[in-house]
Amino acid sequence: MKNYRQIALIGGGFVLLLFTMLLAVSYSSIKPGQAIYISPYAAIDVFIKWLSGASFNITDKIAIFRLQRVFAAAISGMLLAIGGTLYQTTLMNPLVDPYLLGVSAGASLGAVIAYRFHLSGPVWLYAFVFAILSFAFSYVLGRGNRLKIVLSGVVISSLVSAGITLVLIMWNDSLHNILAWLMGSFAMADGKKVLLQSIVLIFVFIVIVSTHRVLDIMLIGDEVAHGVGVNVFVYRLIYLVLASLAAAFVAAFYGIVSFVGLMAPHLARLMVGDKHLSKLLLSMEIGAILLVVGDFLSRGVMYPMEIPIGVFTSVVGGVFFLYLVVRGEWL
Repeated sequence: MKNYRQIALIGGGFVLLLFTMLLAVSYSSIKPGQAIYISPYAAIDVFIKWLSGASFNITDKIAIFRLQRVFAAAISGMLLAIGGTLYQTTLMNPLVDPYLLGVSAGASLGAVIAYRFHLSGPVWLYAFVFAILSFAFSYVLGRGNRLKIVLSGVVISSLVSAGITLVLIMWNDSLHNILAWLMGSFAMADGKKVLLQSIVLIFVFIVIVSTHRVLDIMLIGDEVAHGVGVNVFVYRLIYLVLASLAAAFVAAFYGIVSFVGLMAPHLARLMVGDKHLSKLLLSMEIGAILLVVGDFLSRGVMYPMEIPIGVFTSVVGGVFFLYLVVRGEWL
């Protein structure tokens, strides 16, 4: 009976995700008549054209822009959910996520430095390196203690944010646009970024699904894992690198998007339990829905002005984080 319930929840989450994505493509504002409406049938038709490489008219181009943005939000939500799930399991800490560990801020700093100084190579590579460094500092300073790791991550985030501010002061471009990007925005989404994120998502997903039983064992404890022949150190290192990679590919392209990696795994765990295969699938769907809905509200509530997606996730996620702390989830 429990398996049927899990299948129903995961299937229902997939349907809800498709519905929210289609709604976000069709509308760009909450108030009717404020922006161009694209029917669901036209959106599906344009999606097929997009995949086939057919020519577009003006309305099609608007739909393509929205499709790219919606897919970017959905994939980013999935990547952050995966990162949060891996961090929480490998560190045995239900309060960690890429944002609270300083990983997202570190990745953003790497991307800003690459943009500012026109460094050679892909921007995501610098974001990944700085994400790894930020996590390493948080982990070393926290010394394995659940609460100290979170506090260390907050300190690292503050220091990294100061570094970002310093780089911005040296930048001659539009400060407003850069700050909007750092606070999280999918306005710069394009087909290339979506493709790169999709490749990373598929790669990380395959690795996790093929080793999901190891994550289940690690959740019980290191002694049990060693007892059944699992090399905890190697697997923990692999999962932490994958989590940082997932977070870096969001921060490098769209700035800091907070708390999604915290909320999605927790909500999934409440619905389907701690088995990682079902929890991961549902967590990815929840993360995608959170960002698709959040992006729709950020561009639709005050249309044509856009609110950074980071503002939406910070408000919702901050309340959720306080709820977990009050419940004693960090103990």
